[in-house]
Formats: sequence, structure tokens, C-alpha cells
Amino acid sequence: MADGSIEGKTFCVAGIVMHYGSHHEAEEAIVAAGGKVSKSIGVKTDVLVLGTNTSSQEQKARSRGIPIITERQLVRLLAGEDIPIERAVKHVGDAPLEALIGEARAILDGHPNSNMWVKVLALVDSCAPEQLEALVDFLEPQVTRWAFAYDTCWPVDSSTYGCALAPNRWMQLMPLGELRVAPYQWVVDMAAGEDSPKYRLVHAIHTRDMGLNGTMLGTILSCPNLTNLRDFDVDENKVSKTLFKKLRTAPSTRTLEHLRISRLDEKSVAGIEGDHHLTSLRRLTVRMDFATKTPALHELLKARACEHVETLHVEPYYLGNALSGLTGPDILPNLRTLSISSNQEDELRQALVHPVVTRVERVLLDTYWHIFTGKLQSITDGADTLRHLDLSRMGTSGGQWPDDPSHVSALVDAISRWTPPANLETLTLGHWYTDELASSLTARLNIEVLR
Repeated sequence: MADGSIEGKTFCVAGIVMHYGSHHEAEEAIVAAGGKVSKSIGVKTDVLVLGTNTSSQEQKARSRGIPIITERQLVRLLAGEDIPIERAVKHVGDAPLEALIGEARAILDGHPNSNMWVKVLALVDSCAPEQLEALVDFLEPQVTRWAFAYDTCWPVDSSTYGCALAPNRWMQLMPLGELRVAPYQWVVDMAAGEDSPKYRLVHAIHTRDMGLNGTMLGTILSCPNLTNLRDFDVDENKVSKTLFKKLRTAPSTRTLEHLRISRLDEKSVAGIEGDHHLTSLRRLTVRMDFATKTPALHELLKARACEHVETLHVEPYYLGNALSGLTGPDILPNLRTLSISSNQEDELRQALVHPVVTRVERVLLDTYWHIFTGKLQSITDGADTLRHLDLSRMGTSGGQWPDDPSHVSALVDAISRWTPPANLETLTLGHWYTDELASSLTARLNIEVLR
């Protein structure tokens, strides 16, 4: 490194290496010199050693600001040469505070969209440290006033879809309707224990594909300036007992409204028991996969920390197993909406006739387009306790949107041949809604059709 030593630094060797013959030989040389090695790029990686055929690893390292050296430079470094590979420092502007606030006003002029959020982040990251607190003081109330419905799903080409298309390799699945997602590097820095006033602007954090453990995720929640967190997505990260304890006790979770998790087990869920301040938690999303244990989910649903949950979203498999834990009114006593996402016809049919449907006010259904249009009648047959059906997200699982006329025609055709459940009162179409379609359905089905 800059001081000529690699003692304690963590290296990741990627691609094809020629001098050492194999990754194992290169890693042995690093360890012999006092360094550490990691098999993949993670939060604690200090340097990427770049071989050939490593474009994806190089992109990941650059997005995280991790220094990159070649195999030849590694050889020279291990031979005692001083190779400058310290983490690059971003350029910090020297504009006066008045000019920064003026630029912020110009950025915030108009309806909130992902481009606006990207510009806000760029302005904050270019601000001199001594001006950062004052700039955030100005931005925080402006950004906090942005409001989006969590049940709104935006088309891919819409500016309000989220920040999946923004730079810095952000997560691909944004909170529905939420724009204020922490960029990748900010999450990395928080996981490493760093704090900054700029984190007060963050309303959502996604940690997918980052390989963070429970301690690192807990460190993020312990960040003192993370005071406006509304959405926390740790899907595909193992949820540990330590993390559950942090979720119910860390000050940052007092404002948490939506939690998305998977990979639960009974040992980890034990951490949710005890006093908590998750009084703002209204939406719980659970991805049922091979690593999510059904008994653990049932224990979570019984926990007092979930007593204020109004919307339960389950995806995409084993719906029957998941819903079997909702057998009494004392479990999720405030549940109002059941949201299910699946491409399995049998799973959807069983969910719609499950006793929990009698407890909820609304069922939100999201399935693949071909399943809905071809199986609408069979899916809803027998769901006589269903009173309010929401199709506003229908088709989004398959990436199909209502701007394609053929999809709208298929929907109209499917519903025109549909006999709804006997007690159905309302049908919500969301972005599929047209006045003509609503009038036709209302006249034929004698139900209220909502936008």
C-alpha cells in the first residue's frame, strides 16, 4: 500500500492469473506477506487483484470505490515495492453554501422523480464537509415531504419507477413507489460503521447481493443519522438473531414502515421477542423459498413486534404453508390487506379460499399474465368470502405493462367472461382502469370498479 505494507489488508483475486498459475498460489503469497484474502468482493475487501476475463468483478469494485491493481502490480507489491493503491478520494467542491442551496432549489423544482434524487445525491456527495450539515438541514424537510404509495407499481419507463436505472449499481428491485433509496456506496460505508448527516436523507435501504451478515446489517441500523428509514429490504441475506434484536431496539427503526425478508429460521426469529418500538411497521413482505422455514415465519407473525402490520405480502411459492400460520384473530390483529405474488395456479386458488380472507378487507393479486387471463375463473371459484379484489399490480411479475394494447384487450376479454365470487363488492384495476372498461364491468357484474 502507500506505506509499503499489506499487513491486515484484504485482497480479492479475480479472473485468470498467469504469474502464480492459480488463485490459490496468489492467495498463499498474499497471506504469507501478512495480508488477507476473500473469495469474492465484499464490504471488507480493500483491493481487487484484476486478472483477465473479469469485467463483472471490475465493475463491482469500481461501483464500490475499491482500488484495483493488476497481477503484475501484486507481484511488485509483494516484492516490497511501494504501489499507490489507496482508496481514491472523491472530488469535493468548494462552492459557497448559498450557491449549493440555490442549486438544490433548482433540482427540487418539479414533481419528485428518480432523476431528481440522483441529482440530490450528486450534490450532497460533492459538498465540502464543513457545509454538509447545513445543506442536509435544507434538503431534509424538502425530501421528507415526498410521498408515494407503497402499493403503487410504476412502469419501467416511468421516471418514478425508482432508482434501478440510476448509476452506482443500485439494487434492481426498488420499494414500490419509493425513490429515496440509499446508493450502493452509502450502504457499504454504513455497514463499515461510518456515519454522516447525509444519511438523514435516506428513506429506504436495500442490501440484496451485498453479502452482508447480521452484524453488518445491525451496524447499518445503528447509524445515528439514519433517522428517516421507512423501508428496509434484506431479502437474500440471512436474517440473524442479532439483526432481529436490532430491528426491535435500534432508534433508526422507530420510523420503519416496510420490512422485506427471507431466509428465516427458528433460532433467528427468537431475537424478535421482547420489548420493541416497531410501532410504525405496517407492511411485512416475506419471500418464501427453500431457505425460509415455515415454522419460523409463523413465530414471526405471532410476535408483538408485528402487531401493527396491516399488509402482509407473501411471494412466490408455498403460499399455503405461509398462510397456515394465520389461523387466529390474535395473529396480526390489524391485518387489512393480503398481497400474494405467485405463478402457481393451485397456490393462488388455495390462498383465495383460505380462512384468512374472511379477516382482511382486500386481497391484492399479482401473477403472470398468461395465468391470470387463462385461469381467472378457476382461480376465483369458491372464494365466496372475497369482498375486495385488487388487480392493480396484476401482470407485473411477468414484466408486462398496460401500455401494450394486446394486454389490455386480453384483460377485458378475460373479465368479460368472468363470473366473480358471490360476495365481491369492489374490483380495483389501478393502471388498467379506463372509464369505458369500468362502466362495462359495473353494468354487467354489479360491482364497484375502482381506479
